[in-house]
Parts: sequence; C-alpha cells; structure tokens
Amino acid sequence: MERRQGVLSAIIIVAQVCVLAAAMALSGGGADVHAAGSIAITGVVTDLNGAGVSNVSVYATAAGSSTVEYGPSTTATDGSYTLNVDAGTYDFHFDPPSASGLSPVVDSNITVLDNQTINVQLVAAPPQPHTFSGTLTASTGDPLASTRATLTNSSGGTVNTGFSDTSGNFTVSTSPDTYTLSGFSYTDFAEGGPLAYVNGTEVSDYQLSAASGTNIPEDLTTNDVTQDFVLHFVKLSVVVKDSSGNPEPNLVVASKGNGTTTVDSGSDSYSFYAQASTSGLDVPAPKTNASGVLAVMVPQGVDFPAGSICVTFSDGTKGCNPADISASGDVSVEFDQPAPPQMHTYSGTISASTGDPIASMSVNLTSSANKGASAKAGSTGFFSSSLTADTYTLTGLNYSDFNAPALVSGYHLPNLQLTPTSSIADDLTTNDVTQNFVLQFVKLSVIAKDSNGNPVSNLAVTSSGSGTTTVAIDGTNYPFTVQASTRTLDVPIPKTDSSGTLTIMVPQDIAYPANSICVTFSNGK
Repeated sequence: MERRQGVLSAIIIVAQVCVLAAAMALSGGGADVHAAGSIAITGVVTDLNGAGVSNVSVYATAAGSSTVEYGPSTTATDGSYTLNVDAGTYDFHFDPPSASGLSPVVDSNITVLDNQTINVQLVAAPPQPHTFSGTLTASTGDPLASTRATLTNSSGGTVNTGFSDTSGNFTVSTSPDTYTLSGFSYTDFAEGGPLAYVNGTEVSDYQLSAASGTNIPEDLTTNDVTQDFVLHFVKLSVVVKDSSGNPEPNLVVASKGNGTTTVDSGSDSYSFYAQASTSGLDVPAPKTNASGVLAVMVPQGVDFPAGSICVTFSDGTKGCNPADISASGDVSVEFDQPAPPQMHTYSGTISASTGDPIASMSVNLTSSANKGASAKAGSTGFFSSSLTADTYTLTGLNYSDFNAPALVSGYHLPNLQLTPTSSIADDLTTNDVTQNFVLQFVKLSVIAKDSNGNPVSNLAVTSSGSGTTTVAIDGTNYPFTVQASTRTLDVPIPKTDSSGTLTIMVPQDIAYPANSICVTFSNGK
C-alpha cells in the first residue's frame, strides 16, 4: 500500500472549489455509509495509463487511525468519485478491487477546510507469492519427517521446501511461476529436526533426482498448489560378526548405493534416480547396535555394486560386499571378520666358519604376496621372527648395524650385503622353520707406512670389493654374491692402529680390483 502525506503530492491535485450542496448531490460516486459532511472531496482515480479505475473504495479515517469516519464512496466507470466530510485532518484511503492487480493508496494528514479535489494514480501491485505444500509418506503409510522437495522454476533456479514435520507435512511460499518438481532429499541433520522412520527403522541418507523423461509440473502462476507424494522404501540390514561368530557392535558401515526408484503422486508413478550419501549408511549414528546389526530403509530399487557396502572391524581389517546387491525388496548382508592369520616362527643362527657367532646380521625374506620380512641376530648369532603363514624366498643377508658389532676371531666385519645367486625357498605355510647359516671369512690386513718406512696410525681405509662367496645353510653350500659398502672398511673404527695396521674379516673369495682399497696419507696423497 502506498502512503502519502501533506496537502499536495506528485500524483494528487488538491484545489479549493466552491460548489453548491445541491451540486454535490449530482456528482459521480456511491452513497456514504458513515456520516455525510458538508465539504465535498472529489477527484478521479486512474491507472498508470491514465484510464479511470472503477469500483475503487474511497473513505476517510482520522489521521493515523484505522477507524472510518466518512465513506466509503465507490468510483464510477470513469474513475470519478465524491466523498463528503467535515473540516479536519484525515487519511484518505483508495482501495482498488482485489482482482485489479493494483496497489491501494493512503493519502495521509490531508487538512480539509473547504471543497477539494484529490486525483490519485494507482500502480500495479507486486506479485503475490503462492504456496506449494503437501504431505510426504512412505509406501507403508509412515509419514516422512525431515525430508524436503526441490522445485525448479522457468529460469532454471531452484527452490527448496522446508523440511517436513513429524506428520510429513511440507510447505514453501514462492514467487508466481511455472515450476517442475526436480527432487527430494533427506540429508541435513545439522538443523536438529526429527529423524524419519519407516516401520520403526530409520531412513537412510539419500538424494532423489527426477530421472530422464520424468516431468512433474507445478503451476503456481495464479494459485497455491497442494500435492502429496509417496516414496517407496525397503530395509537393508547389515550384520557384522567377529571371527568367533559374536556380534560386533559400534562399528561404522558406509555405502555408495544408487539406482532408480519410484515416487507416486495420486494415481501417477514417476521414476527418480536415487543416490546414497558417501557418509555412513545411518546418519547421524552410523554404527551397528549391540546385536551387531545396522538396519536402515533405502529407496526401493537402489543397487549396491560389489565393494560399495563396507565395514571396518575392530582389529582394523576391512570387509566389503563381494557381489552386487539389488535392493528391489528387503535385503540383508553379513560381514564376518576374517580369522586372524596363522603365524609361524622363522629362527636359526648365523655364525662364521671359525665358530664365532655373527651379531647384528639380518636375514631378509620376501613372501608370496611380495611383502618383505626380516629377522636380526642378537649377540649370540641367534635370530627369531614370527611371520604370517606363507611361502617365502630368501633374498639375502646384510650387516650394516655397528651399534652391536660382530667379531670373527677378534676382528670386525666390514659393512656388506650377501645375495643368493639362486632361489632359496622357506615354507612357513604349516610349520615353523629353523635355518642355520655359516659364512666363510678370511682376514684382510692393510698396513700403512710413511715415506721413511715408519707405521702411520689413525688413517681411514676404504674399499669397494665384490665377488662370490659360499654360505652353508643347514650343511648345504650355496653361492652368494657379495657387495662391500663404499664406506670405510672397518666401522665404527675405520682407522689404522698404532702399528699402522687395520685388520678386518671379509667374505672368502671376495675380489678387490686395482685401486679398490685406498688410504689417504697425512700429506694428502
């Protein structure tokens, strides 16, 4: 409604006119219902095109009041009117017919002392919103709470209804337009609304979108629209048990189901594409109950491809549905925690041909699943490791940790790597395996003297020797390639002693080509 103040305004002309009381009786307009005054207010009510507007109700109230003092008078076909009032200050009201599409006008605080003319131009009323409402229920008859519908207008914009209440009622007030129902969603639990249940089971988090060819028009150009919808659901039960067959409670179940479902409205059925959320199946409590069961209602027709329903067991292992599951009706899937893998012990000793134990040397294996495993010898040369039952291949021996150095005949070993030249299998599928290694060593002594033939102490010695040596495994000899490190020969004491000598034990038959054993003298040469 437009409200104006003052004696004059841009679209109202007020002029004092002298008319006879008898003449007032002859002017256009309806009779006053309230008291008739002695002063005539006359004028013409027009639209923006200048055409007179008939059947406009014209009346006066005391300034700032809603109580009618004079009138109403009704405009004639040409928009003219006469309203008789007494002297005073008034608000003049001009109310067009509701079907005219024009807005009312109030001309406020007009002081009347004599006959006056007030002409008014009415403008188009803003479009009135219309309401889209209805009820959402499941095919079982249960109302669907916290679910909303989505409309798409003629310009491609979307409008969401409010979330349905516990009775399934939804509503939205929106601008007049032609709309298409484009989807339903039950995804937002952050608003603290009620959960939806069907047959006492919670509805899964889902999104429905109108399938190709589905067209549900909603014409809200002139009127409100009420339409009820029925969604079809089935029960998905996920049963989780541990390796002993006991229920596994409080475990999260996740899914990525999708497919085509049906939505009914009246006698019509429509196809919608259903997409389950990638969050837990049951929101906001996506966990199995005390019986190890998570039951949720999902849109009928949703498919769960292999690997799309998964649970993580309490031991950290994961289980997923091995085959496709179609939820055309109620469906149940069970996950049984795999039995813990059988373990076997791989153990033995590592020693030198002199009988000395070799500490800090590791035995390296690779399983049939290409997973590495190792066992490290202690100070007595004994090693032991618990390994998953499997067949393994011996990949080598290495000695690189000098925090607990190994001594053979009182001498240190160099940093080295031994690799078998042929495959050596260890079968731990059903039994423990004990394997003893004997390595062949010889003594390598490096003597450093200065230009006068005197011994030089505290000099670092490096080498890069390699070759093939023999390792006895449970009495059988196997060839191993040897690769010495390019680090100093004797770690962590890689220097000549007071006699200018560095003595270490190296694998038998290793070769040191020319310039592969080097020492740097004090003069830099």
